[in-house]
Amino acid sequence: MKVNFNQALKQSDGATVLLDGTDGHPVTLRDICINSLLRPVEKEGREEKWKKYEFYKKLRDGTEVMDLKSEEISKLKELIALFHPQLVMGQCFEMLEKEK
Repeated sequence: MKVNFNQALKQSDGATVLLDGTDGHPVTLRDICINSLLRPVEKEGREEKWKKYEFYKKLRDGTEVMDLKSEEISKLKELIALFHPQLVMGQCFEMLEKEK
């Protein structure tokens, strides 16, 4: 499935969420996915950590629109749900499920 990772997240009032310490750079789906992949999970083994690191590099180096496997999308959704509040999770799930 093709996913646009440069989509910006919105606040509850519809305003674009901006990264702290930047000159107006919006928080994107790519930012949230990378953050979720790099956060530690308790009792995670070396093999799983390595897979997440490889996936991180794929997202970091990828283009605006990337073709992901359903397993990759499922992994991102699992991690986003684990680490982020409902407003972020919901927007990201919609972005990941809406094919570009």
